[in-house]
Parts: sequence; structure tokens; C-alpha cells
Amino acid sequence: MSTFAVVDLGSRKLVVAIARPGREGTLEVLAVQRENSRGMGRGVIKNLREVKQALKAAIEMAEKDSDSVVEDIYLNLSGVNADILTALGKTVVTGEYITRKEILRAIETAKRITIPQHREIIHVMPTKYIVDDQEVEEPEGMFGAVLQVQVQIITHLLTVVKNFENCVEGAGFYPKEMVLNQVADIYALVTKEDRELGVMLIDIGAETTDVALILQNEIHRIFSYEIGGKDFTSDIAIGLNTSMKEAERIKVKYARLFSEGEEELIKVPLMDGGERNITSNELYSIIFPRAEQLFTWIREDIERAGWELRATSGIILTGGGAMLSGLKDFTSEFFKTMVRVAGPVNLNNILNLDQEYTSPEYSTFVGLLKYAQERERSNGRGGQSIFPSIKNVFKNIFKKNPRG
Repeated sequence: MSTFAVVDLGSRKLVVAIARPGREGTLEVLAVQRENSRGMGRGVIKNLREVKQALKAAIEMAEKDSDSVVEDIYLNLSGVNADILTALGKTVVTGEYITRKEILRAIETAKRITIPQHREIIHVMPTKYIVDDQEVEEPEGMFGAVLQVQVQIITHLLTVVKNFENCVEGAGFYPKEMVLNQVADIYALVTKEDRELGVMLIDIGAETTDVALILQNEIHRIFSYEIGGKDFTSDIAIGLNTSMKEAERIKVKYARLFSEGEEELIKVPLMDGGERNITSNELYSIIFPRAEQLFTWIREDIERAGWELRATSGIILTGGGAMLSGLKDFTSEFFKTMVRVAGPVNLNNILNLDQEYTSPEYSTFVGLLKYAQERERSNGRGGQSIFPSIKNVFKNIFKKNPRG
């Protein structure tokens, strides 16, 4: 039974799980290690040496706790600089019935689409199969002469991918797959009903915000923004002339995205050693412009994409930044739609994972576990996509590099 690591590497935190496939499709979590992230900024590597050291130390601590050794790693990638496009592949069926071989061959032809040299394919996700001009959910075993497949291809900047690859291999591990944050979040959060009606997923992390528009068997669009919860903290620190540590404490305890209600006096330690009192409405006036800026950018992008929020099931808010007081109601009023703040759902098949990981802060982490669970279950035969009934084939773009 193969044991592997799942790594959620963000700008603020680093979470590592050692896991292995269990019985009847379950995933057994053997150990979880959480550390402060080092060397990361806005979802990319800023200091390779620091990230490598932090990654190596966290995985080895988790290995020690689980009494195991791993080589394979599933690692997340921020959606900043990611792009998505659609391609069509086609193949002639050599026998009477369609086999796995024809499906993979059709997908390979779809992957031959020309992409810029500075970009790298990280996901190839089948969304539609057509057998002799008839759309089907699963073509394997069907009679037919010609098989076509529509795929979504997600690409990322080659430099970003190669730097993460170098980091993981330099720490002595094998980056088995890199998983886009939006893809991991879909595994963790999106239900069948959401897919059918359509939903917008907004993940507010420490320094970036990732957005996905999901409808039926497709990711309609992906967007990412270099704004996160840390920017709200920074705004408070600058606006009140206090430290980042105090600003974070004030944000968590007092900040709220609504100005109504009883005024509350907040004592603020100043950088010069003094202190002052502010009201909760003054604090609101500091954080409001940042929330308005982020959601204005999102609204402009979804309008350009032709996304009609009122015709969908609304918005899922997740990530550590989603827990800002009043953000749910602010978002609902801003977009004029239903909003829910959500953490990972349906952890029944992930064994030995504490309930604390149902918090929105851990959506990407749990989504990575679920993604790895599906990939390991598939035993290299393509696995399932993020949407049921559609098979998924992802490109393994790395070579093994055992620890030396």
C-alpha cells in the first residue's frame, strides 16, 4: 500500500499530511504537521532556500510521527498566473467497442493543442465524450467507430512550476502532481446541486484570492487576485500606526464588515509605545475599501465572462479570510445573491482527520487529500475528474528524485 504526502503550501501556513489508501476506497491519514510558512509570497516562491528547508522539516516531522517514509508528494499551486482553455480530441476506434486505450488516445490528441513556450500544462480534464456524434457520459465499453473528447486544459507559468519542482526535488521528494487551488477547493466543497445550478467559489487566503465558476461538468472560468486576509491586516496596521501582530489581533477580535450597531471602543497599542482608542466604525472604515476593491475586481471579471449569478446557486466563501466578521452579509449585499461560508464537506471516507479541519481555513488542504484519494484509487488508469461520471487524466510532468 503506497504512502504519500499531501502538502498545502501557502503564504502563511504549511500543512503536511502523510496518508495511504485504506479499505473500500477510504484514505487513512497517518499524521498531520502544521507550521508557519517561510519564503512564500503571493502564492509563489520568493526564497527557494527557506521554502525548501521548511518543506523538508515539516514532511520529515510528519514522517516521524507516522513512522513512515514517503517520496511522492501532492502539492498545491496558487491560481495566480493560471489559465484555462478548451480543446477537442478525436480518434478512430480500432475494434468494435471502445476501450481505455481509445479514450487515452483521444485525450492525447486533445493535448496537442499549441500553448506558449512559457506555459506548462498541469491539468487535463475531460468534460464531454462524443461517440459517433452522440454525447455520452462514459464511453468505455460502448460500440462506435469514432470517439471525440472535449477537455479543459489548465496551464501555469513554466517558471512557477519549475521553481516548485526544484524546491520539492531539492528537499529530496518527488512532486507526483501539482494541483491548482481551485481544483482542490472543488473537491472539498462543491456538491452535486452546486454543479447542476452553477456556483461561484471564492477562496480568500492569506495573500491571494482564488475564484472558480463551476457549471455542470465544467469549470467555466478561473480568476485569481493578489489580495488576501493579510492585506486587511496591513491596512489596519498602517491606518492605526500599530504593529502587524496587534493589527491581526484587532482584525480577528473586533473587525467587522458592517457599520451598524452599538459602538465599541477598541484600545490600540501604537508603534511609538503610546496607545489610543478607536471605535468599531472607524475600524470598519479602514477595512471596507479593501473588501470593496476585491469584490469589484471579481464582479468585473464575472460580468466579462457572462456569468449570471442570479441564475445560479450563488456563492461559496471559503479560506481563512472568509471568517472575517460580516463578510458573508457584505458579499451577499454586494453581489445580490445567496452566500454561504463553508469548510470541507463529507469527510466520511477520510479516516483519522480531526474535526478542526472542517474549518474554511483548511478547504484547500482537505481538497488535496480528496484529490489524492481519487488519484491513488485509480491506480494510474486515469482516475475520476472533479465531476462524477467523467474520467480524468492528468499529466505527470515530473521525474523521480529520491532523497539523497
